[in-house]
Amino acid sequence: MTLDPAGQETSLEPHADAALLNLFRGILNGEAGANPSLIHNITDPELRALCADLELIRSFTNSLAQGDLSSSLPVRGQMAGSLKTLQANLRHLTWQVQQVAQGDFTQKVDFMGEFSRAFQQMTDSLHQARVEETAQRLIAEALRDTAAALNSALGLDQILEVILTQLGQVVPHDTLTILLVDDEIARVVRAQGYEQMAPEITRQVEQLRLPIREIPNLREMNETGQPCRIADIDTYGWVILIEEHWAHSFLGAPIMLEGRAVGFLNLMSARRDFFTEQHARDLMAFANQAAVSIHKVRLIERLHQLATTDSLTGIANRRYFFDEAARAFSHAQRYHEPLSALMLDIDHFKKVNDTYGHAAGDETLQGVVKLFLRELRSADLLGRYGGEEFAILLPATRLSDAFQAAERLRCAVGGHNFIANERVFHVTLSIGVAQMGGPDDNLAALLERADQGLYRAKQAGRNRCVSVEGE
Repeated sequence: MTLDPAGQETSLEPHADAALLNLFRGILNGEAGANPSLIHNITDPELRALCADLELIRSFTNSLAQGDLSSSLPVRGQMAGSLKTLQANLRHLTWQVQQVAQGDFTQKVDFMGEFSRAFQQMTDSLHQARVEETAQRLIAEALRDTAAALNSALGLDQILEVILTQLGQVVPHDTLTILLVDDEIARVVRAQGYEQMAPEITRQVEQLRLPIREIPNLREMNETGQPCRIADIDTYGWVILIEEHWAHSFLGAPIMLEGRAVGFLNLMSARRDFFTEQHARDLMAFANQAAVSIHKVRLIERLHQLATTDSLTGIANRRYFFDEAARAFSHAQRYHEPLSALMLDIDHFKKVNDTYGHAAGDETLQGVVKLFLRELRSADLLGRYGGEEFAILLPATRLSDAFQAAERLRCAVGGHNFIANERVFHVTLSIGVAQMGGPDDNLAALLERADQGLYRAKQAGRNRCVSVEGE
């Protein structure tokens, strides 16, 4: 349509209108690129220039659609300006995607509407995935290091120290308590973090003894064998044993051995709803590693006990007594300290077995050992030498003091009422006493002198102590 001089609409000639339509259709369809004469044959300069610009815009738009952001558009105007802005945005977006690919998840797109929101959601998701992946890798490394440290631990104390030092790398927390179970009582064996959170109750925590059946969170873990996560202890029915006003959330895991809880790892946080399900899984994995190590250590301790302990009395067997006595003798010689030995024998012990039976004889031996242990010092070494005969090594003890110690043992046993078959009976001791001599002395000679004293005590009528001077 066009206007006549009077301003009224009029129509172009049909053939001119159709020709112009075909021209624009050809440009938009890309025919001008393949056939330049389509534009060059236009005689009207303004129409030819317009068509040339349309061809440049079409070519530029086609390049954008194919992902080519290097083209230029030497055309001005609103449409060309919009396309150039789109090209610049796509170039910047390409750079941002490259930054994201290199791990920079701070990139934000704020110039493309709905796409911007989708891009932001993508970067947020990638960032969260990267954070979680990093956290899990660190946890896996911490668990691996923990497993290595636990496997090299030679005793329970070492295991507990590994837990204290490593657990913070696996699950963040404000305080940690390690509890071990003995006869359904969970006692705190290690505590950490209270000196910062509540120093006034640290000692109280370390002395806690908790009946498992009466503490809901411990009872739950003991019965289920699974972690216990409490988002807010104020709404849980928390059993208040000590004042912990700062604490608001709890996470615990049982240390399971052969289907029963032998201990617990308990964590506290000052923030409500701090611990997550992932924290619970990680803590349980840590507790399982600790369980394996504790089991290994207990097996080693049990084997050591079987190899070194007299099964009836629970004291050192003959072999272990000699091993420990040799070390004590060497120490005393090196540091020029006194050392004495006692050889002890229960008088007429065969009569106890014959009169009251071998079970009563075993109980008598156990009772005698209990009396020994009550009278001896923790540093003294007591061993079953054989049958009803015992040996004792007294470090840092001279002959006169050793003789007095022997007398105390003899009186303690002689004054004790033993009972068998509802009958009371007594037993007595004969004891030989000797002291380590000069630098040429040795353990075998020391024990031989004590044994000579024992023989003399027997010969002199029993129920007495005899000391033998060193040569």
